[in-house]
Amino acid sequence: MTRLAWCVAFIAMALVAMRQSALLAAKLAEKYSWPLIEQWHSCWDIEHCSVSWWGQAAIVLFLAGPAVAWASAGWKYSRQPTAGRFAWTMLSLLAGTALFYLGYYALIW
Repeated sequence: MTRLAWCVAFIAMALVAMRQSALLAAKLAEKYSWPLIEQWHSCWDIEHCSVSWWGQAAIVLFLAGPAVAWASAGWKYSRQPTAGRFAWTMLSLLAGTALFYLGYYALIW
């Protein structure tokens, strides 16, 4: 039960980190000339465009990738919860999530 509670707590923190990272990346994308790869996709709107299978996989990765990573880190962390390990895990996950979204916006979106 404790492992499940840690996973839920990590997912909740992931949602906040994902939102803030995506907002930061979107603001930077407006300021700079992103994406760096010029128009290798035409449209990401699933309702109005025909999106290929790899485009749909990219969208799913964008929406769920960091949350899955955070949940698995929470599961692993719950085995030996210590304050130092918690700080290291949080810093690593926050940096990874921010870099993931910055890279996603800079290269793809």
